[in-house]
Amino acid sequence: MDQLHIEKGEFTPLISFDSESRQLEIVGISRPENVGEFYEPVLNWFEELEKEIEYGVFSIDEDKPFVLKMHLTYFNSATSKVLWQMLEIFNRLIAKGLKIKVEFYYDEGDEQMLEDGQELSETSNIPFEFIEIED
Repeated sequence: MDQLHIEKGEFTPLISFDSESRQLEIVGISRPENVGEFYEPVLNWFEELEKEIEYGVFSIDEDKPFVLKMHLTYFNSATSKVLWQMLEIFNRLIAKGLKIKVEFYYDEGDEQMLEDGQELSETSNIPFEFIEIED
């Protein structure tokens, strides 16, 4: 699988996905002008991973989970919907045997971001590890 790398912009997060190292990162602010257009390659990447697992092209290693590190300092409601779509794909991947760990980082004292992360975790039924970043 190809890597996916999208540089951070003023209103868009850094996206860095590497299937070989199984490291996935989404970092920064997410309020792109066109959320669907910005996140289309991200959703396509996960759907391609799902196909590769289904067809046996990508092997599942039970000892090496995918680690998604999300450190968003802000995301709008349109981004929230896309994140939920991504987590829906994660649920399908988990059902196929892929191990996924979600680390949700939030800045010290940012209770709103913590609550947003908890809501994503609860609605997706994927347990998150919440990590507070101290100033």
